[in-house]
Amino acid sequence: MIFLVIIMAAVLGLSFFGRLPVSADWTSFAFWDPGTSLKADLLLSMGMKPAIDFGYTHGLVSLEIARWGFKLLGRTPWAYLVMTVVMELLMAIVLARLAVAMKLRRSGIVFLLVALPIAIMPSYVTLTHPLEALLLLWALARQAAGRRPQALAICTACVFVKPSMAYVYGLLLMIWTIREWLKGKRNISTLLKNTWQAMTVAVLLSIAMAWQFGVASLAMTILPITGGQTYHDFGFGFLSRGLLQYLFPAVHPLLYYLLTPAGIWFIMSLMVLVVTIISIIQLYRRRHVA
Repeated sequence: MIFLVIIMAAVLGLSFFGRLPVSADWTSFAFWDPGTSLKADLLLSMGMKPAIDFGYTHGLVSLEIARWGFKLLGRTPWAYLVMTVVMELLMAIVLARLAVAMKLRRSGIVFLLVALPIAIMPSYVTLTHPLEALLLLWALARQAAGRRPQALAICTACVFVKPSMAYVYGLLLMIWTIREWLKGKRNISTLLKNTWQAMTVAVLLSIAMAWQFGVASLAMTILPITGGQTYHDFGFGFLSRGLLQYLFPAVHPLLYYLLTPAGIWFIMSLMVLVVTIISIIQLYRRRHVA
């Protein structure tokens, strides 16, 4: 696994440094999303509350991690990039553990390495996104290793980073957990054994974030209501401009799908859909035979 980690880290490192001239361009931080991490930290230092005194649609944990990172490295674009690359290198470790847990064949590992520079962006638009990706990948790795309670706990932490995909994944984990519990003895101790870690994470992070940012900010960011309203106001809904910009990109479609994450996202979505249909058919046949 160490060899696989080194290869993945090398691929991600080359991808990151290859795009560094674009990622480190001052206009990205002056006019676009990467600058919001620095601006949010500045507003926090002035005593302002996220989602109350200034607009904020993500979770509070990413603000806290950014705050400590900027304290250590300084509130500069380079500190932002350093934190980004650290998270990406941690993703390499998690992905290697996931590949080992899933017992991927050589062809699967080759496909993973080829897709890696696109699936994991060289530079994310905010610090929230690489942190969310890291936690979701970590949860998948723990689930693949047969540690579903730990995966659920990590998903719970991810909700405090970005309340979107972690809710969906966490719901699926809870459905599987409750389904197995209903098939068993149905005693409370068994259910608590599989959920106490997630509940502990939820309670501790709720207390910590409320203490640091206030109950109102926590309430406004723990659910995707603010983010959903923002997307609605800007017309970024899936069935509006959000979908159209992927189907009809402003640049040449070939370049868009090859040089941005959109291409690998579409391929992976299609693969998930195909695997889901096959799994449903196989499940139906097994029940029919039984």
